[in-house]
Amino acid sequence: MSKLKYIISYLLLLVVFTGATVGASLAWLHNITADVDIDADGDILASYFHTGNGTEGNPYVITTPEHLYNLTQLYKLRPNIYATANTHYQLGYDLDDDGDLEFYNYNDNGEKQSGYSEVLNMNSIDYIPIGDAETPFVSQFDGSNLTIDKLHINGHGKSDIGFFGYVDEDAEIKDVYLNNLTINVEDAEAGNHTGHSNTYVGYLAGHIEKAQCFTNTFVNNCEILGENSNVQNEWGYFGHCQNADTIQAFIEQASGQGHGNDWGGSIDMHSLNNRLYNHLNSTSAAYSTKGYYGKYDGTYTKISVYRGDKASTYYKKDPNTNQVFYNLMGNGAHTKNENYTLPGTYIPLLENADGTIPEKNTGYIVSDSEALNSANGTIRSASYQVRYIANSLVSTNATDAQVYSGSGSAASVSYTSSNLEILTNKGTTYSNNNYYLIKDSHNSSHSVSNTAISGFTKSDATTPTSLGFKKYTEARTALDEVLTGKSFIHGIHFMGSAISTSKTITATTAIVNGETKSNYVLPKSCIDFTLKEAGIINFFGGSYYARTNSSYADSFFTLNYITRNANGSLNTIKQINNIYENTNTADGQPKYVYQFSDNSYSTGTRGNLLFNMNFIMNEPPAHNALYYFEIPANEGEYALGTVSGKTGGGYLMYLDIGASGEDQTEQLVDDFKTVEYRTVGQELPVKSILLITYNYTNTIDFNIKVAYVETKRYNITISGNAPTIQITLLDLSYQVWVNGSQLIYTAIGTQTYLTS
Repeated sequence: MSKLKYIISYLLLLVVFTGATVGASLAWLHNITADVDIDADGDILASYFHTGNGTEGNPYVITTPEHLYNLTQLYKLRPNIYATANTHYQLGYDLDDDGDLEFYNYNDNGEKQSGYSEVLNMNSIDYIPIGDAETPFVSQFDGSNLTIDKLHINGHGKSDIGFFGYVDEDAEIKDVYLNNLTINVEDAEAGNHTGHSNTYVGYLAGHIEKAQCFTNTFVNNCEILGENSNVQNEWGYFGHCQNADTIQAFIEQASGQGHGNDWGGSIDMHSLNNRLYNHLNSTSAAYSTKGYYGKYDGTYTKISVYRGDKASTYYKKDPNTNQVFYNLMGNGAHTKNENYTLPGTYIPLLENADGTIPEKNTGYIVSDSEALNSANGTIRSASYQVRYIANSLVSTNATDAQVYSGSGSAASVSYTSSNLEILTNKGTTYSNNNYYLIKDSHNSSHSVSNTAISGFTKSDATTPTSLGFKKYTEARTALDEVLTGKSFIHGIHFMGSAISTSKTITATTAIVNGETKSNYVLPKSCIDFTLKEAGIINFFGGSYYARTNSSYADSFFTLNYITRNANGSLNTIKQINNIYENTNTADGQPKYVYQFSDNSYSTGTRGNLLFNMNFIMNEPPAHNALYYFEIPANEGEYALGTVSGKTGGGYLMYLDIGASGEDQTEQLVDDFKTVEYRTVGQELPVKSILLITYNYTNTIDFNIKVAYVETKRYNITISGNAPTIQITLLDLSYQVWVNGSQLIYTAIGTQTYLTS
């Protein structure tokens, strides 16, 4: 750095920190080894950072160890500038103009070397976590898929320790890779702030409010040093999570269990009804002169509705504050005191605010007009008062008649997350005895007990983890957001018309999984969707059906597998009755084998039965209650539709189609309270080594190393503060060493206990 640049830098820094704070403020500024850039006006662009002003389009850029150190200090000393929710930080810069981001190259002594690197060597820096309880990290941090190496974290005087200290729920941290991470907890201090009164240590963060703040964040070669009786770690990556409900979704993502939002997508029916409302109140909407029919005819969306009297007025009612029924109709001429031609109904599962269709859209809701009579439509989307799921919310049983009329115990019902009881199936043998109440973190006790649901078991064996659910936590959080503070619930159901290759509608333009299709043939009376990969179909459904005070929900839906001819026309639609694991794991084999209603089977070798569709196709055992199910499915095209002989299908309130592509039988973590690890691929020099050392207070050291051979499955559980370690190996392809000695396993699931 030239003497002129150094003098200008020093003077400007004095301007920033004046008065009594000058000495203390300058003490933290690390020696800057890179040149300081000065713009045309003489302002320093990169004294603290390489460049940037902290905006989304021009983030503060970190290219040296000093820049990262400066961030840790500025966040505390100048929070009004550097610790705001709209401040953006980025690792790496295109230093050599090759289109890729990189760092300056440093050796272990902090000396700048020639060339550039995708690894930031932090060996020479005594690192302090970013953010604390007083100034939580609330900003945006983009790791750019680059690696931070040899990071030594000093917990001196801190109570939340990790790469980040304390992370607020509004923060966003992504694409961060940490290698050779050591944390010294010897001088850490117990916290005295809201949330805990001890010391939390985690590799990524000490204390977080919501795990979903972290995406694509991985750690390799971890080491915790020092003796401190106050230290606790609850979740491996994180010392403590204030909202523990969010951990499951993070683990699924971090351990590679699912594709998250990369494909597929969820749809809550509250959003659907609002889309219908907006379309039917747009300038493009039209109504018959007699007021019975309405229609909206857009590029990707067509909506035809029937109400009865004064449809033009009725469909202008907001479904958030009114009980509204959207009877979705098929295409063609309709007669109710007049002839009226309707374009039919096909609605994309996902739709942008401007009416365009996102790539994640997997399919369409397609209706017809053959159920009950020609003026009802085969699919109905409706908003009802919350009392229609009263038996999942109140302690006294609400009968069908009371729910319909709003009397008795259903007279005054509001949504309370801690009261909501949810039924599901346990096991694959269909019977009413094999329905259970889910014990989740929202409602761990049996807070609602009425005659409708009191006979169903709720225990530690019916937690989402014990039941093997893959998507429950994320779905439950989404449902809570939809229902909290609302007076109405929203749902869609099927009304007694079989799906057939002979009953179709042709969408002029459709978008499915990012592919634009012209003249796309869709079956009527169903939700048609295409999975790009094997995954999980999961949904919340309400067992209510309000048509008369004696009606009831007698099913949910059928799941049908669709094949097409080379020209895109429909070839077969086959109803799935049972879903088995496929024990043939050869390349090209599907994950699951289907048994169809004609007793034929799909390709594969049948293993264990995974899901019995009778749980979906038969009458739910409790009326006016809420249910949750997860159905494994191969890639391919499917349709959800009515059950033969049933006319009162229960309402789907939240539906997640294909947003989880993972193996139903594979379990990557045994318990939340395990050491978590994610293979990071080619970004790190050592492909898949987990190294953890912890010095117990009795001075006995345990060093565990798990080496990747072929798979990515393992469990390690450290029990309490005693020098006892339990290792459960889920695959013989892993090799495990403890204190330098390799453990020999003879069977999957073998447990080895090491004591002092």
